[in-house]
Amino acid sequence: MTARVAGNPLGAAHAVELGLLFPHDERWAAAPIIGPQGATDLTTAGRDLRSAWAGFARTGRVPRDVAVGAGTGWTGGLRVVARP
Repeated sequence: MTARVAGNPLGAAHAVELGLLFPHDERWAAAPIIGPQGATDLTTAGRDLRSAWAGFARTGRVPRDVAVGAGTGWTGGLRVVARP
């Protein structure tokens, strides 16, 4: 995972994906790991990540090589990679 909020000194910190999985712009704006810049549009930024997790919950299969986009205020990305 290389996703991080642009300009945030915490970088690609552990649990940064939680804001993308459970978007609530106002609440995450106050969290140092995401802050106001990363919380501007969490719903759109995390859409592909939530879709990949929901697909796994439905089918029990990890999606093959799904790149998850970062979105507004974010750099880098998240990648779901299936292991054999």
